[in-house]
Amino acid sequence: MNTGKKLLIGVMAAVILLAVLSLTLLNRHSSQMRMSALMREGRLAMDAHDYAEAIDLYRLAISLDGRSVEAYMRLASACILNGDLEDAKYFLELGLRKTESPRLREAYNEFLGNLAVEERGEEGGE
Repeated sequence: MNTGKKLLIGVMAAVILLAVLSLTLLNRHSSQMRMSALMREGRLAMDAHDYAEAIDLYRLAISLDGRSVEAYMRLASACILNGDLEDAKYFLELGLRKTESPRLREAYNEFLGNLAVEERGEEGGE
């Protein structure tokens, strides 16, 4: 193979590599923008007391970034405010498994403590 062909193949390979890297960066940026939008929309739904909508939005956010501690925290809060305590527990546990976050561990332990207090209160009132 002559030098001209080798040079042409090298240039073509470099162009293809740059194109792939550019697409990867654009895709990552697009996902981050979508994640930010979902988190913002979820917060607005929470502010409007539309907890079911907030739950849907935060679940979508988690499908984009399964390691977002903030998304798991907000999802659990929306579930609690919507009266879905089992779902809140499930999402806190899922977030703990996916992220191993001390912040989620603390929220989970607090949630379990509050749940135990509530259950003891219900038993005493019967």
